[in-house]
Amino acid sequence: MSPTDALVLFSACAAAMASPGPGIAALVSRAASVGIAGSLPFIAGMIAGDLALFVAAMLGLAGLGAAFSSWMPIISAVAGLWLLWLGWKQWRAADAPLDEGCSSSASFLAAWLLTIGNPKTIIFYMALLPVVIGPQGLTLADAVLGAGIVATTLAAIMLAYAGLTQAAMGFLRHPRPLRRLCAVIMAGVGLVLLARAGISVY
Repeated sequence: MSPTDALVLFSACAAAMASPGPGIAALVSRAASVGIAGSLPFIAGMIAGDLALFVAAMLGLAGLGAAFSSWMPIISAVAGLWLLWLGWKQWRAADAPLDEGCSSSASFLAAWLLTIGNPKTIIFYMALLPVVIGPQGLTLADAVLGAGIVATTLAAIMLAYAGLTQAAMGFLRHPRPLRRLCAVIMAGVGLVLLARAGISVY
């Protein structure tokens, strides 16, 4: 992979990963509740999920979403219920100091499920494969470099979001409104995931 190709991969990943979506909304809400340190397992879960889909794309598993389509509603439902629970918990603890909220393993797993439950991600990585695979085919060095770019870019952007959220909490005299807004956003994302899974809450 040439330096130009690496820059193209980084730029595309940065633009896509920085765009607001369910993952960003969940991370911001999480950071408002537990701060940067408490958000690290969640960020790690997002990175693990993206890397799993990136590897699947490199292995030619473009039909991964179709092959496991029966599991996608379950994954979305689990992630949605977890976000609803976190939103409810954050709403009730809007005035509480930062705390861990839930175990690191539960936070990691929820972020991983949230990430791999989005079939659009693997399509995105499939579209970027020509940047990773050169004329000589896919080499181990290019695969490792590509995965490193994906992981590093996602980590930097997610940490920036978490840091900005924690900074905003520190500047606010009364953090309750922002925390409750984040709780509503988190619950809203949860409802969207449940709807995607075909589960009605009405």
